[in-house]
Amino acid sequence: MVTGLTWIDAFDRLCAHARKTYDVPNSDSVYPKVFEEMGLIAKPVKVIKGESRMKVKDFCQQHPKGAYILRCANHLTAVVNGVCYDTWNPSEKCVYKYWEATHYDTDARYV
Repeated sequence: MVTGLTWIDAFDRLCAHARKTYDVPNSDSVYPKVFEEMGLIAKPVKVIKGESRMKVKDFCQQHPKGAYILRCANHLTAVVNGVCYDTWNPSEKCVYKYWEATHYDTDARYV
């Protein structure tokens, strides 16, 4: 969705890289490299001491345009134009890092 690939095509890409590095597709050393190869830009999430971390629902409100992959606790999720797309509702999960698809056409419909 964020990259324009189907789920199975994205999974195949992750698996191919994992095979080359003798790792698993959801490893912290695999998916960031694949995202980078696909042109996604990694961005940190600002953490303010004494304040709660940003949650997925907060990220969606603060990013009403664009396409992103969010790294949450033990999970990755997609956000497109302020809407989270996942197989379950991760809105209460904290966001630790995200990747932006700067080449994404925010006016196109991929759903």
